[in-house]
Amino acid sequence: MPFDFSAKAGGTSLAAAEVLFPQDASTEDVVLHCLHTLTCEKDLDTAFYLFLKAVGSYYHAARAQIFEFNVRDKTISNTFEWCAENIPSQLVEFHCLPLADFLEFIDKFSSDGEFYLDLKHLREQGESADLRVPYADDCDCMMASPLLHEGRIVGFISVDNPTQHSGDLSLLRSVSDIVQVELEQRRLLERLEHMSYTDTLTGLRNRNHYDRLMKEYEERTPESLGIVFASLNGMKRINNAHGTAYGDQIIIKAAQVLRENLSGTVFRIGGDEFAVLSEGISREDFERETIAMHSAFAAERDFSAAVGCVWRADVENVPSLLLEASETLNAGKQAYYQSLFAKGEVTSHVGASGELVREIAEGRFMVYYQPQVNIHTGKIVGAEALVRKRDAAGAPIPPNKFIPLYEREGIIAHVDLFVMAQACAAMRVWLDEGFDLHLSVNFSRVTLLQRGIVDTMRKICEQNHVPPSHITIEVTESISKMDQKQLQELLRSINEIGFTVSLDDFGSQYSNLSILSLMDFDEIKFDRSLVDKLEENQKSRVVMENSIKMCHGLKNVSTLAEGIETAGQLALLKSYQCDYGQGYFFSKPVPPEEFRRLLETGIDVFL
Repeated sequence: MPFDFSAKAGGTSLAAAEVLFPQDASTEDVVLHCLHTLTCEKDLDTAFYLFLKAVGSYYHAARAQIFEFNVRDKTISNTFEWCAENIPSQLVEFHCLPLADFLEFIDKFSSDGEFYLDLKHLREQGESADLRVPYADDCDCMMASPLLHEGRIVGFISVDNPTQHSGDLSLLRSVSDIVQVELEQRRLLERLEHMSYTDTLTGLRNRNHYDRLMKEYEERTPESLGIVFASLNGMKRINNAHGTAYGDQIIIKAAQVLRENLSGTVFRIGGDEFAVLSEGISREDFERETIAMHSAFAAERDFSAAVGCVWRADVENVPSLLLEASETLNAGKQAYYQSLFAKGEVTSHVGASGELVREIAEGRFMVYYQPQVNIHTGKIVGAEALVRKRDAAGAPIPPNKFIPLYEREGIIAHVDLFVMAQACAAMRVWLDEGFDLHLSVNFSRVTLLQRGIVDTMRKICEQNHVPPSHITIEVTESISKMDQKQLQELLRSINEIGFTVSLDDFGSQYSNLSILSLMDFDEIKFDRSLVDKLEENQKSRVVMENSIKMCHGLKNVSTLAEGIETAGQLALLKSYQCDYGQGYFFSKPVPPEEFRRLLETGIDVFL
């Protein structure tokens, strides 16, 4: 007859009721049922629960269990169990017990094979203490059969308090071989899977496991997620100098730093690259852990690491968060390269970064200045510092041909910091000549992600004896992709040094408005796309006029329109009370010596 079965194991509903065998059910029928259960059920725990349920039901027992030996740890554990209704589990009580305590019981398998024990009688006779049997206090009798692997006893299957077929050991004898074969096969598959998802050098999860998790994130997003990317600096140089065996030890030490300081899952995703994913972690815990990790890496004398850290609650898009962490890592890597360049250690190992620095050293990059004018007085109040590049033959290369490339490569920081250094050097000369003005310097989001970037800005000003109050840091709306708290702290740090902050390209992206509601800026710089059609487009005029009014409603925020090319555009902006202007109507970007002449002569195109 077919068997109807269902139950609950470990709180998980199983598809079926009590296994009911008729009184005259043969051993062969039960064995076939057990074999079918073990081979057809994919989940290991469910398969062995249903299997033990069938065995326990056949014997009308209180409990059916599988015990396995751990030869390495010399322990014995109840690894699988089925209990009848109202019978307590023994999984916790019989876990990792000393194998030595049960040697006499195990020897009985060697001499008798499977056996039946009347434990109640043994207790009454005082003999159970000598035998040391792994049984529960509610167990009066038990049946057990050994599990053998290559002739060695590696565990056993047992039933507690059998009330039917208690004298028939043939079922246990028959299923014990089935159990051991199935355990070996499934454990082998588990080991193979473990190997396929484990890095053999460090014991961490490997790239396969990382990629599998990325696919899972396509179907689900964690409630909160902390991401750490780490990359060891100069591994090629270390391997060349000391050998790959030494390099392997460095990788192992780095893995240990991550494992000891971060609670998330640690992956080795490349030769010297790691990722750590912490699901469900709070911002406070993530920051505490990453601070400890940074300290541990800083304490290492044999190697250094570039690190990118990002945390977000209510994650909507894991790939974008991963990209942000990757950009932060690249920023840290470029900081390492910059330290090499400062020491004169530029080598071929730094690739595109080294090539860019060499081009800067060769004079292929220049800084031009486009005047910024007070719309109401016509006075030059400052300039935007803009980078220009020439190829090896001296022909100019448009910025849109190289800036996006450097940003994708993560090496734009070299350009940003070069421009700032050049602008501060020029500013010092102009201040000494009595000109009072501001210079605006653009900073990519990738550069702003560098640890210590604000301190680097401050040092550039100090080296050139330029007060930070004369420098405006221009940022674009792409910084909105940064964590809100991280961005707020960055802007606060920039302001505390004395720099002013300008939001560049306002109006080019819809997300600018949300930035204005969350962050404080000293200046809002309107994108040329809002200025282009002011004269012929009524909607453009409405948008511009009301945008300026909105900005003036914010505390201590000035407005600047870029891309001004006609007197009509200037007149409209002046009527809207825009504060400052920039564009070809006043001057194109010019070399420093020509900008110096403009400072002397002034701009008289509209007064």
